[in-house]
Amino acid sequence: MILMSCIMKKISLFKNIKFVLLILPAWLIFISELQSATVKKTIHILNIWESIQKCNLSITNQRTNFYIKILKKGVGIRDARHYFIVNGQRGEEYDDITLTTNRINNHYLVYWGYISGKWYLIFNNKREYRGFDKTSPIIISQDGKKYAYTVNEYGTYYIYINKEKYTSSFNKLRVLNFSPDGDDIYYAMRDQGMQHLMKNKRRILNRYDYIGDVYFSSRGRIIYWAKKDNALFIFKDHFLIETRPFSDMSDVTGFKISNDGSLAYMKNKYPNKALNLNGVDGPTYKYIKGLCFSPDSSHFAYIAGNIFINNRYEYFLMRDNRQGKIYPGIDKRVVFSPDSKHLIYHAVNVLGNSVMVLDGKEYVSETGILVDWGFVFTGKKYEYFAVIRDKTLNYEYIVLGGKKGRNFSKIYKGIYYDVKEKCLIYPAREYNNIYLVREKYN
Repeated sequence: MILMSCIMKKISLFKNIKFVLLILPAWLIFISELQSATVKKTIHILNIWESIQKCNLSITNQRTNFYIKILKKGVGIRDARHYFIVNGQRGEEYDDITLTTNRINNHYLVYWGYISGKWYLIFNNKREYRGFDKTSPIIISQDGKKYAYTVNEYGTYYIYINKEKYTSSFNKLRVLNFSPDGDDIYYAMRDQGMQHLMKNKRRILNRYDYIGDVYFSSRGRIIYWAKKDNALFIFKDHFLIETRPFSDMSDVTGFKISNDGSLAYMKNKYPNKALNLNGVDGPTYKYIKGLCFSPDSSHFAYIAGNIFINNRYEYFLMRDNRQGKIYPGIDKRVVFSPDSKHLIYHAVNVLGNSVMVLDGKEYVSETGILVDWGFVFTGKKYEYFAVIRDKTLNYEYIVLGGKKGRNFSKIYKGIYYDVKEKCLIYPAREYNNIYLVREKYN
């Protein structure tokens, strides 16, 4: 009798669970609480019912907007389906999805979706433009109110701003950038084998072999470049500031502009490279990567390297032309704090251990690998954070100001600190579930 009673209770419980699974919508957002001795967490489950094979996740406004790109694998490559989840709502499935901008704006998500042999422009998971032959880059204004792209309709090129046709031409068009206030659009037009730089349908550069990118500083300074007759021409605030010969596009790479309008780029001086800052070449090295300016434009930094014994590199940080400690390996991502007072980067020491270097001080991890790092504002100061993957158990966790958080299978980019709630917010995966984690550190 006791055995029969237990069996009946299990059957009843199974029926109740089955009933709940049937009545709940597949994309309902759940909230659950997890408690531990040191950390209090609220976890928002974004997707619990589907096995996620691959997930790229970005958060732009951590309190309201979150975007998940998912690839659902089928039997073969052609059976794969792609879709986005926007704020918990699943979008339409496509054969392919292309994010041709490196920026997902706070106001909306714009991407290309490919289905039935046609590409569509998708705006927050809704089709905004009918199918056409090819995709093009999408540029978004800084205020988030405008986006622009180029399409080819039966041999005629059009630039669209939001949903409206802005201009058309029988010659190829390529969108480049909006001005900081969003009032002006810059694009390149090809005519009779030559290219022109256009500003609001007016030519400002005429007949070059190639029109490069258009950059803006936070103070509205504009810099652009062009190539003609094996020479590079650099313009600042529409005035030519430098001309130099070069035989190949790869001779000049990595253009950067600081917030105050300083210009830096890499120059190939075979067999070495040099950083050119405001027209002045710096020291030459075999390897230069990761150039960045501090937010107040008072500092710059990059990773440099030279070949030593057995044809192996030695790497070091260059900060304001001062060389840092030498390592056998350094990640090219260098991060200044928003107040420009601190600098953090990742290196590997001679023992193969992961090293976080903060303002020259080393934090060595013998059991973990540093996978992400940066700064968050905690209300009084900028605190460093680090995402570390355990080498043996392959889980990831966050360290904020020296305090360790909860373990997850994967922690994604988009880490944010809510000053009002005094908690760290970040996206994470545990097994096949995606979470938006709110974590309070005691």
